[in-house]
Amino acid sequence: MPSRNDRFSSYSSSSFSSSSSSSQLNTPRAFQNAFSGAISKSPLWDVEKTKGSFGYSMPKSNEELKGEIAELETEILQLEGYLLSLYRTSFRDHFPAFLLPDDSSLTTKFDNEAVNDPNSKEKIKRSDSTHPSLADLLGLNTPTDPNKLSEEIVKLICVIHFNLSGKGQSKVVKNSKNEEYGEELGVVIHNLCLDEDNLKSVDSLLQNFRSLIEKLEKVDLARMAREEKLAFWINIHNALVMHAHILYGIGVHTTSTMILKAPFSIGGEWVNAYDVQSSILGIRACHSSSRLRTLFSPARSSKTSSSGHIYALEYAEPLLHFALSTGASTDPMVRVYTAEGIFQELRQARDGFIKTSVGFEMDKRVLLPKIVYNYAKDTSLDMAELLNTISECLTDTQRTKMRRVVKKRQDRCIYWMKHDSSFRYIIHWEIVRESVGI
Repeated sequence: MPSRNDRFSSYSSSSFSSSSSSSQLNTPRAFQNAFSGAISKSPLWDVEKTKGSFGYSMPKSNEELKGEIAELETEILQLEGYLLSLYRTSFRDHFPAFLLPDDSSLTTKFDNEAVNDPNSKEKIKRSDSTHPSLADLLGLNTPTDPNKLSEEIVKLICVIHFNLSGKGQSKVVKNSKNEEYGEELGVVIHNLCLDEDNLKSVDSLLQNFRSLIEKLEKVDLARMAREEKLAFWINIHNALVMHAHILYGIGVHTTSTMILKAPFSIGGEWVNAYDVQSSILGIRACHSSSRLRTLFSPARSSKTSSSGHIYALEYAEPLLHFALSTGASTDPMVRVYTAEGIFQELRQARDGFIKTSVGFEMDKRVLLPKIVYNYAKDTSLDMAELLNTISECLTDTQRTKMRRVVKKRQDRCIYWMKHDSSFRYIIHWEIVRESVGI
């Protein structure tokens, strides 16, 4: 019997081909009717006029010929628009939404420019540079935006995880009236059901995911700005790990090495999550215990990347500690990061993580995950600066508790909680909103 890995790896373009073929079988008659209706009005397909043109009728003037040519070009545009709609109907479930132009915009263009505009016959010119091909209209010749692609990839793998989890084991609902948590909303994933029936239920999603991953092979990352690189690699890192959890499962025999070594081909280079953490972003999601002894050491400059990796950033960004998730219980929430708002989104992730992770042991200690320690180390924060940063992230109730603890013993008021590697994801609710029904 084939293993789950074999089953998952065997998903190919066959379902895409069969689906698109069956969809196309329903379109010929409609296309023939539309095509016949269009060409019946064309002067070149008018039988009587055609007979006359080979008989003794007077030759047509240049203006009449230009008018007929303009009519033909208008009809060609309309037929191309109709053919495009057939393609979109057949392949709607298989092309990513961001690669396909909007039907309404195309229809409007054809209607306004080719039909309703009385001067359209004079405006239409047969030119390769101005007349878009069908591939242009379908968006197939449009260069792939790496950031938009990474956003689509992480969204889709989150939806797949949600569906494989039995629609989420529980919801994490937090609002401004709940002083214990603040403003966040997410879905908790505690388990993945990776049996054959469940994998079959997400077959179409897995096919779409495969098609998106294949597009990573052709992305060009050479001219990306720092903000674009940060957003791209965060999304890709989280997608890599979530994909690996589906490939290898979440049982006791699945090691962190297996999860972090599962690669994607990106721009012609094989890259895994470990590469992204250590060689590209220059930061590790979980640091070795030896670093604990150096917290609050004298300030040092920001860590620079010296790995020599082709995609390495010039220097690390400490806020990434609150964005990279490996599916561990103490890891941050999975979100979609954009190049336009990357630093605001990272600060929001930091504030939300600290607010929902901080704990208090009576009035003796403040309990914090080691991710906060790693952030403090990489930003060279001393104790006073760290306490101030934490305080700014808390609710009023939490801030009051923290002040009581710090007042008693500031030098030893923080206890770093151990890293919990047991499987759990928290996915931001906006990613799976439609599936959750919120």
